[in-house]
Amino acid sequence: LRVEGHQPPSNTITIASGAGSFVFGVYGSVNTCLTGPVNAILASHGERRFHFIGAYFWGLLAIAFGTYALNYLCLAAFLPTYLIDELGFAVDWAAILTALIVAANAFGNVFGGWLLQRGIPRGVLMGSAATTMGATAWLLYQPWTGGEATVALAFVFSFFGGMLPGTVMSGSPVHAPSPNQIGTTNGLIMQGVNVGQLAGPPAFAAMVSAGGWSVGPLLVVAMAAIGVAAATGIFRIEARMRRAG
Repeated sequence: LRVEGHQPPSNTITIASGAGSFVFGVYGSVNTCLTGPVNAILASHGERRFHFIGAYFWGLLAIAFGTYALNYLCLAAFLPTYLIDELGFAVDWAAILTALIVAANAFGNVFGGWLLQRGIPRGVLMGSAATTMGATAWLLYQPWTGGEATVALAFVFSFFGGMLPGTVMSGSPVHAPSPNQIGTTNGLIMQGVNVGQLAGPPAFAAMVSAGGWSVGPLLVVAMAAIGVAAATGIFRIEARMRRAG
């Protein structure tokens, strides 16, 4: 970074990163130790004035993907239990329906790619997916939602939520500093997924235990709102890039 003219607070970052490693290492997560290679990649290509924009964009992609992973697991991991214990579904039916709902996510990925190819902005697709996931998750876990409606909402959640992963990952080839760094860029974005998968299920389970099934989805709604904010930032960055030519 200093070679490129930036002035990072190296000592402060190193101390905070080392202290944080004792906490995050227990959970197998990654803290700001990752910022060293990230900064090197960001500063290795392009004009200096665009380095911050690249970091901002990568961060938004990681946040959007992380909130998606958290929300998706809050459905996929807990839906069978909810169908059996709260709605009275037979074990076999709960397993079959959950498998079909999970499979719908793959079709959502294909649909999202199709829309992206037809010129729908990346930020719009990501924001739509996050909004749909937040709204349907809140509705399907309410006590007044019947069994059939719960299953239908879960399919909508999974399908439209599936638009997000492919849309996020397709941003790597477009915004990586160079073609040789696409794989590294994908790895950095996936750190957001790791955090979401680690933190989501325990937090959701704790909220359900404390307040019931209708309280747990508040976590999904909050994460969906963060995902929408990240999508809005991405939309604004790419719109500015399109105007700049």
